[in-house]
Amino acid sequence: RRPDASVAVSRALSGKLRWATRRRVDFSGLPVMTRLARVLSELGRLYGRAGENGIEFGYTLTQPELAAMVGASEPSVHKVLRQLRQDGIVVTGYRQVVITDPEALNAVAGLP
Repeated sequence: RRPDASVAVSRALSGKLRWATRRRVDFSGLPVMTRLARVLSELGRLYGRAGENGIEFGYTLTQPELAAMVGASEPSVHKVLRQLRQDGIVVTGYRQVVITDPEALNAVAGLP
């Protein structure tokens, strides 16, 4: 009875399937650095907002959550985040990641 609701549900499901397919492709052989950069870049693009120091997410994000999202161990994610911080690409804090250099993050992710 409500075709507009059907279209909205179909769009939402299609979006989730596309996201899941991209994650499977990313997990197949790419290094943790690339996978994490891709996830951070996508989260920044979809949910980020311009903040004082760069692109901030509108929600808290823990390192264990990031590890689960990229299919890596927590120590691997810690190591990659440390490198991204040293390179000036992100700033991290308690349950927070800020993208300070989106272009550099996209380069690490292998994205245009």
